[in-house]
Amino acid sequence: MKKAARVTGLKEKKQHGDQMFPVAIYDVFMDAGKVPVYLHWHEELEILFFTEGSTTFLIEGTELSLTAGDMLLVKPGALHGGHDKLTAPAAYRAILIRYEFLAGIGQDRIGRKYLEPLFAAKSGNYIHMPGWYRMHGQAAEAVKAVFSLFEEQGKGYELLVKARLFELFYSFYLLADENESGAGKEPYHMRSNGKIREIYDFVQENYQEKITVGQMARQVHFSEGYFCRFFKDNFHMSFMEYVNGVRLQQAEYLVTETDKSMEEIAGETGFSSSNYFAAAFRRAYGISPLKYRSEMIK
Repeated sequence: MKKAARVTGLKEKKQHGDQMFPVAIYDVFMDAGKVPVYLHWHEELEILFFTEGSTTFLIEGTELSLTAGDMLLVKPGALHGGHDKLTAPAAYRAILIRYEFLAGIGQDRIGRKYLEPLFAAKSGNYIHMPGWYRMHGQAAEAVKAVFSLFEEQGKGYELLVKARLFELFYSFYLLADENESGAGKEPYHMRSNGKIREIYDFVQENYQEKITVGQMARQVHFSEGYFCRFFKDNFHMSFMEYVNGVRLQQAEYLVTETDKSMEEIAGETGFSSSNYFAAAFRRAYGISPLKYRSEMIK
């Protein structure tokens, strides 16, 4: 089973599946005391099925509390992830799919009648399927089947994976349709938050350099005091905590995926010295970056 995808920037720099079969699955386990998934976006749509614990997700500025049993459809290009540190372990299963894989080449009835309305911008950035929803059982079985098919990879499994995915999207389609007509108990939401995306873009482009609160506040045309309150309200951490988290995220990738020295990594990720980087890394991961590298390559 694949582990959680590594996020190496604001846009996830990872191909999910391959060009001929653009579907990937991941079992993601999250430890207590850690931010579950840093905010990111990707071109694929994503299905998340939470199987253990609880967490808070931010999707384009909308905060959503999720618990075991909840299912989430995140649409392509939507900025999403967690911001609160977990108080207990949590886990979810993820399926990432290219939209074109479902829609096919050309515009058939399935694409025009069902998929286009489901993924239209006006319908929001995500659809939340709570555990009590009447189609949840069928959707959960479809997710389980997709994972089993990937694990076994029997003859023709790709055909069955695509069939199960359409079963899954049928459940989301019904949920979205009921919410639109007022029949659902909990409509999906959309709140475009340009300031949040602007902050993420700026940090992603400048984390290698010195960044101050004042600099960021000016960038989004806020006073420093208002910016600090805005950031704390939306991210549940200080701005500099977030910046250092992004730097450590990048550094962890370089530690495990390259043979660069700690001095080089510190310089490339915005830390003022290798000693400061090593201390920050140890606080976040519990061990030194060198020991982390040696354990990850065993």
